[in-house]
Amino acid sequence: MSANETPHFFSIAHDALEELVFSAEYDGRPSFALLQGHHDNQKVHINGFSSLQVVNLENAFNAVRKTLNEHLVVQTRTQLLGDDGVNPIHPSMGWFISQPGASAKPSDEILRVHFSLFNLPHISLLIYDPLSKRIALYNCDEKLQIRNKAFEVLPTEQTHHA
Repeated sequence: MSANETPHFFSIAHDALEELVFSAEYDGRPSFALLQGHHDNQKVHINGFSSLQVVNLENAFNAVRKTLNEHLVVQTRTQLLGDDGVNPIHPSMGWFISQPGASAKPSDEILRVHFSLFNLPHISLLIYDPLSKRIALYNCDEKLQIRNKAFEVLPTEQTHHA
């Protein structure tokens, strides 16, 4: 799949989704994480996350950008120096944000972050509202229009590379 093709199938590992939801509900404050996984043949598979942390929704851009930059530096260093297999770095497949009271709909600030930092069609935005218990997955189409996408929750072993 090229960077400009829109994926047609999305899946999330059950254990990763369960942990994200638990964390969002436990603290109750807005939080975000980078989603990890892989994409191939019009499919995006999310099988983990990193950098889960509390975020101020009014200033989400700076926090997400800083974390994404740190992740990319570590990923690049790992690729250049070789990975010892102890702490593998997986590519970012997008990001998760909990947004209490928003019914899993992206705010203007969340859309700004997504379009500025994650504007490829295979990059996902997963939003969870711990108050309404609603969850939604979004991504951009070829025209960079944000779209709500259906996704399947799979047992963890089905979302990893074969």
